[in-house]
Amino acid sequence: MHIFIFIIIQILISFLLLYFCKKNNFLLNLSGNKHQEFATEKKIPLIGGVIIISMILFSSFRNFNIFLIFLFAIFLVGLLSDLKKFNSPIFRLLAQFFLILICVYFLDIDLNFTRVNFLDYLLSNYLFALVFTSFCILIIVNGTNFIDGINSLVFGYYIIVSFVIFILKREGFNIDFFFPITFLIPSLILLFFLNIYNKLFLGDSGSYLLGFLFSIELINFYLNNLNISPFFIILLLWYPAFENLFSILRKINFNKSPIYPDTNHLHQLIFSFFRKKNFSVLKSNNFTGIFINLYNITVISLSMIDPYHTQLQIILIILNLSAYCFFYMRLFKYR
Repeated sequence: MHIFIFIIIQILISFLLLYFCKKNNFLLNLSGNKHQEFATEKKIPLIGGVIIISMILFSSFRNFNIFLIFLFAIFLVGLLSDLKKFNSPIFRLLAQFFLILICVYFLDIDLNFTRVNFLDYLLSNYLFALVFTSFCILIIVNGTNFIDGINSLVFGYYIIVSFVIFILKREGFNIDFFFPITFLIPSLILLFFLNIYNKLFLGDSGSYLLGFLFSIELINFYLNNLNISPFFIILLLWYPAFENLFSILRKINFNKSPIYPDTNHLHQLIFSFFRKKNFSVLKSNNFTGIFINLYNITVISLSMIDPYHTQLQIILIILNLSAYCFFYMRLFKYR
């Protein structure tokens, strides 16, 4: 399909859905929980995921494959959450893991080579590799949901990763994706700007969908390009992954359930910092997303210098983790 026609169709679908949701008071964000303070008191449709899955299915109707079934299923789990029909975090987590496990099995994308000797020994066991790969994807899916709460953050992050994939494709890497991610770049850019201006939010459906799509495709990319460093793939997804892992450890340390959400994520602390500088809610929200993604653009650009070089990727990952912990501790005290 010609990209120009695709963009026009996407714009029409986006604005029709926005009009429908607002007119019928359907799938709106107001929930009454504390997370609302980081967004707006206005009623904003949670339809980012609906638009993305619509464009994926619309662009793939001639090339339908089993991966699209799993994409729709993970989207549906998030949609039911947005509709307040699937409120239990534990059951959502179990549903996600079950779907991911089956997907990894059917697509045969279990990790078995990481250049870490002891882990590779464990991954030689197929069952362990299957569960380990599924767990890694689960971390990304929920980590993406964790960082979704600040305008432009998730959209901006995956736009960055999409352009990295586009560059790798131009450089001749084997890009044999189940769905052509680069085809979504216009969609993500449009939704990015609608999100910045508080016209729509991604919703659980969208964050689950993007986390699932990109983690699956990047693992598949690595398995088709084993000469590349696996730590390069880790670096591309480091932020949602570490946000999730750090949040779990932080909550356990404070004797809180790691399953339930709170408002002490790094992006929320940065938001609070800007708010104390007397910025408006919208400006604080947007500045936070832009600040974090500017950092990620810088680090990911450095990683692109040599994606084969494991030592370089490990150094950058350590830099990321150190920077995250440093800023978190400083801002937590400031808050």
